[in-house]
Amino acid sequence: MPAKILAIGYNRKIEPRNSFASRKGPTMATVTEASAPAIETGRTPEFEPEGLYEFVNDNFVEKPLLGAYEVDIASLLFEMMIIHVRSNRLGRVFSEMLFRLSTSPRLDRRPDVAFVSRERWPIDRRAAKTAAWEVIPDLAIEVISPTNRTIEDARKIEDYFEAGTKAVWVIFPELAKI
Repeated sequence: MPAKILAIGYNRKIEPRNSFASRKGPTMATVTEASAPAIETGRTPEFEPEGLYEFVNDNFVEKPLLGAYEVDIASLLFEMMIIHVRSNRLGRVFSEMLFRLSTSPRLDRRPDVAFVSRERWPIDRRAAKTAAWEVIPDLAIEVISPTNRTIEDARKIEDYFEAGTKAVWVIFPELAKI
């Protein structure tokens, strides 16, 4: 059972294809009102929003932007992990990869950093040319920023575990806790 999460966030409704530069103040993930086309395995839907998004319960959800400090932490983790994983041929490490966790209802999640073992996907095989990769990560890492919401983060953790992710790291930079 996932641990309880404490975080503070801000909520503001958004529309698909809005420019990030036009937003003022903190934002957090909210469901857009765009309808999505039916999913065909191995094909990218005709409509995909710009920017970083996830697809939850058949709705596009914009992923909240990390602050510079949180991006720095995610980048450092990615750099350290990729060196270890590549040198030991353990699998692949990804930053902001969109993973298809379920097709019905459609559930695509985008962890800040993820690891996929060579048992789940051959090291030398490239990912498919789709918006969401139909592979479940072994490890999903989420860096919590002030724009994240507790309930949404808790749901995301449950989604990863229900899909078969072996471990989820939730990093709270301001608390210096994982």
